[in-house]
Amino acid sequence: MRISAKHVLTVAAVVGLWIGSITVANASMAAATSPTGPDSGDLSTSPSSFFVGDTITITANFADSQSGKVITFYKETSPGSGQYDPIGTKTANSSGNGSLTGYTINATQKVFARTSAAKETEVDTLTANEVPSGENAINACFDRDDGELRVAFPPFKPCTSSQAALSWNAKGIQGEKGDKGDKGDKGDTGDKGDKGDKGDKGDKGDTGASGAGLLVSKSLSGEQGVLGTNNLVLSMAVPAGKYAVTVSAIVENRKDTEDRLINCAIPGFTTGSINLHAKPNADVEYSQSISLVSWVERNPAGTIDLVCTSDLERTVWVTEATINAVKVDTITTP
Repeated sequence: MRISAKHVLTVAAVVGLWIGSITVANASMAAATSPTGPDSGDLSTSPSSFFVGDTITITANFADSQSGKVITFYKETSPGSGQYDPIGTKTANSSGNGSLTGYTINATQKVFARTSAAKETEVDTLTANEVPSGENAINACFDRDDGELRVAFPPFKPCTSSQAALSWNAKGIQGEKGDKGDKGDKGDTGDKGDKGDKGDKGDKGDTGASGAGLLVSKSLSGEQGVLGTNNLVLSMAVPAGKYAVTVSAIVENRKDTEDRLINCAIPGFTTGSINLHAKPNADVEYSQSISLVSWVERNPAGTIDLVCTSDLERTVWVTEATINAVKVDTITTP
């Protein structure tokens, strides 16, 4: 194969580019279609072997009954689409044949032909050969006299004495790394995002420490008899901390013949004593109030208790007992 030197750039372009067909269907040709069959003709190409970028002739061969009929040639619009676009027309000769000349192969593609009498050829695949190369290079011989370039196909034929051997990469070498580009402009502010879904309910938090000023109070329900030592009259649970405490109670001696001595205390802190006289007579109840004031510290949490003791083996009664405690930051004692 011989190629003019002025076509060197075209040969180079064959390596990396698909060159489109130069044959254009005229406005009167049919629109896109699909083959319907059955086959009543066949296709052939000249030359039978070609490369991408080569110009070939496609011939549709029908029976002589198709003489004078218009033959339309089609190629597949895109690989696997099943749709075909017209690429040219030819009037069948007396033998029923027609040839489309000057068709440039731009890739491996499927083609078929149809007459105006709806007769069709088979669908043929035109497969382009790869550009010859050896070890990733294309080899050619340049004639110094007439400027023609001959691409060397395997098996490679050596260049003559009037020709210069040429070769070039089938694939271009990798270029140098480019300079770092300028910093791009700041993008526009994005649209406000949609409201997020409601989150899951959180775990229950730990109980916080009780602050200063907390008031805790508890009162005796009913009455409590006191006989002997360390009778627990009333107990109130409090969180850890320091407290200013007041205790009040009513104590009664229900005996009309004997006095009673009663001691009431906040254990470990303060004690109060009252001598209860005997009742003046059997019809009168004799009672007195008793009050205690103190400070109490509990660390960890604990209780504040009211404990009372009677001096004889007789019961003394405690009613209306109340414990009040106010939590404070600091306690100052005289």
